Amino acid sequence: MNNFLRSRSLTILILIFLVLNIFLTLNFSFAQTIDKTSTPPAPIRSVSDVDRAFQYVRNVIFGIGMFLGVIYLIYAGILFITSAGEPEKINRARTALTWGLVGIMVAVVATGLIELIRNFFVPPP
Repeated sequence: MNNFLRSRSLTILILIFLVLNIFLTLNFSFAQTIDKTSTPPAPIRSVSDVDRAFQYVRNVIFGIGMFLGVIYLIYAGILFITSAGEPEKINRARTALTWGLVGIMVAVVATGLIELIRNFFVPPP
């Protein structure tokens, strides 16, 4: 039991380190200037405005889905590394890897489907 807790703690520590490493090594730039002369965005008046709003939402959801999929793949890799040849842990890692790949595929297919529908209903500029 002690060995299980130690490997579980190590897995959690490695996962926390990887997530923090991703966030702390990003190159942030806060050098924007505030333009006080700009006007707020106009209300939705046409199909292209609705299309633009849907594109924004789609991009945000796609980014979150891909991020979570990659994190899950990293988690599956950590499970493989820490499995130490135990069949139960290997099956758990294999299941995590499968679902991580399924999540990424769902995000990509959903984005492609949304683009297909958008191209069908919204005329090109």
